[in-house]
Amino acid sequence: MTESNITQSQGAAHDARIIKHYIAGSDAVRDMIEADHPTVITEQVRALADRRRPLPQRTWTDVGSDFTTPERRPDVLRAIGTLRWRTLARCRALPAFQGSAIQIGVRALGLPNVSALALSGLHSTLHLESADYAVYGIEAHYANGRARLYVLDRGTVLVPLVSDFWPSEQSAA
Repeated sequence: MTESNITQSQGAAHDARIIKHYIAGSDAVRDMIEADHPTVITEQVRALADRRRPLPQRTWTDVGSDFTTPERRPDVLRAIGTLRWRTLARCRALPAFQGSAIQIGVRALGLPNVSALALSGLHSTLHLESADYAVYGIEAHYANGRARLYVLDRGTVLVPLVSDFWPSEQSAA
């Protein structure tokens, strides 16, 4: 075996380990791996990971019902789909207003063990009632699973719209 073959073999094994961690990882882990190894994570790897991911239990909130009518839900889901998740370790600095709003929301809702955040940013807004609103995601961990809460920032108030919950394997048994 030549040195080139050994190097290629070691590279393939390294890529296989990266792909294994990507498929098994949370969205925040996947975001980090995609950022660090963009040539390894192909569309085929993303599709495989999505097929293996368990579907969450989705709950639409009553308090957000004015913004999540059946006609508006596709817009809300589209806004959620544009969110880019980052672990708290990778959120070095948030814009002041958004960061303050998220902190207040986490405290007011009593969200435990927040591990990741997602901001829609200024270019990916939800258009409702002739106004642009930002959508944020907050990931929290409970003893019985992981939750993502999606909130609408109306400028003066955060409105919880929908949550996704993935039960832990221990609580599902």
